[in-house]
Amino acid sequence: MSVTSSFTGLVVAALVLSGCGSPSEATKDEAVNLKFNFAPGSKFTYAVESDQQIDAPGQKIGQSITMVSSYAVRAGAGTSKNLTVSYDRIAMKMETMGHKLAYDSNDPGTKSSPLATMGGLVGKSFEATLTDEGKVTAIKGAEALVNGTVDPASPNAAAMRAQLNKSLNDSTLRGDMEQSFYIYPGHAVKPGDTWSRTIKLAVGPLSIRAASIYKLTSMSAGVAHLGIISKLEGQGAMDMDGTQTGTMDVELATGMLLDSKIAQTLTSKAGAPTAKITTTIHITGTKK
Repeated sequence: MSVTSSFTGLVVAALVLSGCGSPSEATKDEAVNLKFNFAPGSKFTYAVESDQQIDAPGQKIGQSITMVSSYAVRAGAGTSKNLTVSYDRIAMKMETMGHKLAYDSNDPGTKSSPLATMGGLVGKSFEATLTDEGKVTAIKGAEALVNGTVDPASPNAAAMRAQLNKSLNDSTLRGDMEQSFYIYPGHAVKPGDTWSRTIKLAVGPLSIRAASIYKLTSMSAGVAHLGIISKLEGQGAMDMDGTQTGTMDVELATGMLLDSKIAQTLTSKAGAPTAKITTTIHITGTKK
């Protein structure tokens, strides 16, 4: 699995909750409507820290990725919203076969790192259209994102664009966005209620089907607490099965994702060479 392919597996989760009255007034037992309901003009930033261990035949890879992205919300047709997603910072560390690599877009001293290609995303953006249930109905700007990342003067420009196109295209960006936003039940729920969502993701050479069950576990002090359990099925270079579990803490009044912790595990199916991928993701949000 390449560094650029692991990049596509990151998630940026956002949950907006509104009830019959002001969301901040919701009691611990009151039913609330969970939907994507950011007001046009809202801006927010999410920092994602991901640690991944890949143990496959002939290779062991450890890598960590920090990504900071900004979101600007605009009105769309009906209840849909248009989002402009901008990349603010990318930092990576990778260790494999005794070699260590590091890159941070905030550190000019690392600009010659082999990982620096991904730094070309900083300052770039794309657009997505979402329904109030978080379903992605359109992606714009994927091709421009790739073309703007690769230096056309580079002798390897064509190969670099081809590699990035596998990780940054309409399908992968749609899957990443839906993993982040297609999490709402479409009806009012109260603590203890559950609902399900199924999405398809592209993570490197794998096509993953993620069937998830969400639960509103509780609400307290203006914060909603959610849990998630997912079954993962991957096909591609190697067939794999896995699970995902995690929690989300959301500020009721604004929909800001205050804190989220996710753990993912994928293992090869019986009969295939033994391989395992474990990933932990920590997300924090900041108002702009």
